[in-house]
Amino acid sequence: YITVPENAYVRFVTDPDDDTDTPADYLFFTTDTYAYIYKIEFPTALEATIADVDTQLEDKTITMLGKDYSIVDATRTAEDDWTLTLMGGAVSDIINYGEEKTYTIDDTTYTVELTFVDATYCKFKVNDEYTSKLQDSETYTLADGNEIGVTEINYQDYAGGVQQCKFYLGAEKIILDDSEIEDDDNFDAKLTYGSNSLSNTAVKIKGSDDGTTLKISSIEIKWTPDDDLYIPVGGKLSEKEDSGEAGQVFGDMDIEFVGVQQSSTE
Repeated sequence: YITVPENAYVRFVTDPDDDTDTPADYLFFTTDTYAYIYKIEFPTALEATIADVDTQLEDKTITMLGKDYSIVDATRTAEDDWTLTLMGGAVSDIINYGEEKTYTIDDTTYTVELTFVDATYCKFKVNDEYTSKLQDSETYTLADGNEIGVTEINYQDYAGGVQQCKFYLGAEKIILDDSEIEDDDNFDAKLTYGSNSLSNTAVKIKGSDDGTTLKISSIEIKWTPDDDLYIPVGGKLSEKEDSGEAGQVFGDMDIEFVGVQQSSTE
């Protein structure tokens, strides 16, 4: 579900950022309320026993606005206090030790080689750049800004054993941290995108934790602008948000103002 605020409205005003000082119709968003709430709801709750939560939730896929994200880590800090780490990306693949594969993302070619693997770490060579050693759910930012991230390590320490890593290239890592998942009312959880904690983005994970079983029924993400936004006719929310937070998490969603429909008059 995508919810837009009921009190977003059109104003015939001058945009303070418009040097022409010409009044016009603008779709107006204020800092007093959210610009949108995105909610993913599970008709059958996402469920795992707390003792085996990692193995039962790991690699489960959540689709958000057309993008697939794998749960690469689920951590219980205390009762009702959970952190979910999701990872998605342009390319997902499995590569063996010493193997070399080639991928194309946005017209850029990447040659990936797995140069090291053990039970804990993977290390890659991407074109001529070597990553650091990465554990499961960790990412490395390449020189061009793209990220490579590990989602699973399979290692058998003997000749002929499986020695491979599952990874994302062009990785998007999202961390959802909610200390009160049984609180249905408040957006008190944090969202971290890559290494950036997004101050304008709040999260609510709705579920239950009875000490034995974790159940998650929905995840909601709320984005609030940090400045009043004036969207002109033909303009989009993503074009006005300076920090880019609106597009960082959900680049496939936008809000466009196409104008007002004039009613008949006498």
